Amino acid sequence: MQRDARSTSDAAESTAEIDCLRTRDNVTILAGLGARHARSELTDLADRLKAPIVATLKAKEFLDWDNPFDVGQSGLIGNPAAADALRDADLLLMIGTDFPYRDYYPTSATVIQIDDSPQHIGRRTSVDLAVVGDAPATLRLLLPHIEAREDRDFLDHILAHHQRWIKRQQRLADPNYDSTLFGKAERLIDNRDHKI
Repeated sequence: MQRDARSTSDAAESTAEIDCLRTRDNVTILAGLGARHARSELTDLADRLKAPIVATLKAKEFLDWDNPFDVGQSGLIGNPAAADALRDADLLLMIGTDFPYRDYYPTSATVIQIDDSPQHIGRRTSVDLAVVGDAPATLRLLLPHIEAREDRDFLDHILAHHQRWIKRQQRLADPNYDSTLFGKAERLIDNRDHKI
């Protein structure tokens, strides 16, 4: 499924990855457990690219907190903002992930995958550019070549969607929700037999 695989050192000398990262408008980062030692590099890259970061379940632990680019998870237990970040990406940058849910990958985006396990490259989705290497080391090599973007439209759109989803979830989790008019109506519709 992959078209082009390079080692970390080769990637540092290649302009293909850098050109892709510079020229695509809507970049989304999908980070997995393999990026656990690259949190600082990930957030630096997301800041430069103005890219939302979608975390896999295993990456949630180190990416979820104090991360202004976090839009949560995608997949079976994900949220709609993260799904939109993946679906609407012009470029998907997969870092340290073997995300198994093929239905959630974008269908027309350019895909770059960085992983230290060669068997993960291209296993779940077609990959246009692949780098076999350590996530922190690879990102440290790429970062000096990535200039900061000004346009935040895609990032801000996805972040706002994520915040609306969070507020909706908080409202549903409120113990007083069922006492509101909408909560009572929803309870009647969802529980017509009154078994709960």
